[in-house]
Amino acid sequence: MSEQEILQAVISNTFFGMIEVDIKVPEEWPDYFKHPTMTPYQYFQEMSPIFCTTEVSHDVIGEHMQDYLKEFELSTNPRRLLVGGMSAEKILLATPLLKWYLEHGLVVTKIYQTVEFQPMRCFKQFVRDVSDARRAGDSDPSKAIIADTRKLEGNSAFGSTIMDQEKFNDVTYVKGEGPARLEANLPQFKKLTQLIEEEEYYEVEKAKSTIKLNLPVQIGYFILQYGKLHMLQFYYDFLDKYVDRSDFEYCEMDTDSAYMALAGPDFDSVIKPEMQEAYQHGLQGYCKPELEIEADCLHHWFPRTCCSQHSKFDKRTPGLFKIEYEGDAMISLCSKTYIVAKKITKITSNTVLTAASLLRRAKTLKPKRLQPKRRTYNETKFSSKGISKKTVTAPLTIFKQVLKTKRPGSGFNKGLRARNNTIYTYTQQRCGFSYFYCKRKVLADGRTTVPLDLILRPGREKCEDVTEAETQVSGDFSKNWDLEDENNVNILNALLEESL
Repeated sequence: MSEQEILQAVISNTFFGMIEVDIKVPEEWPDYFKHPTMTPYQYFQEMSPIFCTTEVSHDVIGEHMQDYLKEFELSTNPRRLLVGGMSAEKILLATPLLKWYLEHGLVVTKIYQTVEFQPMRCFKQFVRDVSDARRAGDSDPSKAIIADTRKLEGNSAFGSTIMDQEKFNDVTYVKGEGPARLEANLPQFKKLTQLIEEEEYYEVEKAKSTIKLNLPVQIGYFILQYGKLHMLQFYYDFLDKYVDRSDFEYCEMDTDSAYMALAGPDFDSVIKPEMQEAYQHGLQGYCKPELEIEADCLHHWFPRTCCSQHSKFDKRTPGLFKIEYEGDAMISLCSKTYIVAKKITKITSNTVLTAASLLRRAKTLKPKRLQPKRRTYNETKFSSKGISKKTVTAPLTIFKQVLKTKRPGSGFNKGLRARNNTIYTYTQQRCGFSYFYCKRKVLADGRTTVPLDLILRPGREKCEDVTEAETQVSGDFSKNWDLEDENNVNILNALLEESL
């Protein structure tokens, strides 16, 4: 088959699988897809369509962040990150996602290889069982633990298929210095820990001598590809169709969520007048007993609002978008670090006033007419990757301070750690609230972002600068040995001295 025939088969759904391609957003629209007012770059500028883990160099992050790194004397080395872009080379795409790209004007310039699969909804019943268990937990609190367990099963089922088996290790236990020396001389050796000094028991950690790669990685791969496709469909096939671009702006996006600013009090108010009927039909036009809907990216984007029964049922339907949180202000710092805040006003209730009056009477105080008090405070929802949220006090103040001064804010992590056959508690201070953001180019105003001028390449770049010390190291033993583990080095030195 020619490249054109392969792409035509993708569009017509006669080819299903994976294709490794070079793909890009063109400078001009192709004949089969054109936006009436925007160029391809303007159309995809706010949400870059191609996602890839790649090297982000200092040269492409823009002057604003380059100046920040220079001001605070931070590293300018390339960072390997999952970013969005306008073009990619040798990227492996699932055909449903590639079909969406082709139908929205992206151009494939080269095809490297193809892998074909037979499409089948083999996990439909499994997903249905997980959703039904969560619905049962919503209606019956006594089944909440079962619902949480099934949720964990649903999440871990896909994650377990994309584990890196090449990082799996073997752990063995030996007694005596002789067996320990033999284990340390193996090419798979990684780490040695002395457990009981008097009886010379050792724990040996080694890389596996043989690895059987038997996980169905295509399952996890396709789930992640479908996740990217679903977020693109929500933005370009729903938001861009039902809401004018001047009435919304993306603030933050993750694998399965999107925070946006709206030019209205709620989402319904910014729907275009000519699209209100179609929008309301999707919410209320399918109110029939026993009728179940799926997220088809055509009519059903949100849970139905026709009745409480369907609303509760659709709440646990996979693929439908639900409102996660609403606020008045949002600050986004580095990746996965953001806060949404809204002002809450509370008035002292009659119950509290009555209790206060009874308390005064019990204390034999003079009767006093108590007036309701109005109290205003900020309610927040925030994410702080790498820092325990329980230890963060006054998060809104921290975010504002980092945004204003550009200096990183810190938080604490507390936990338990095993070291040298002993369990220790630790408290770690970490600068997790960082101003630095390089997944998109931040402009001079410190707020507006545009896509990086970067060709995404999933493969790791070859390192050209190799020091003399690095060239002298060879063999599996030196590659796998943890040179920074002081305890490991001390034990080996002691064994070698005794053997000489």
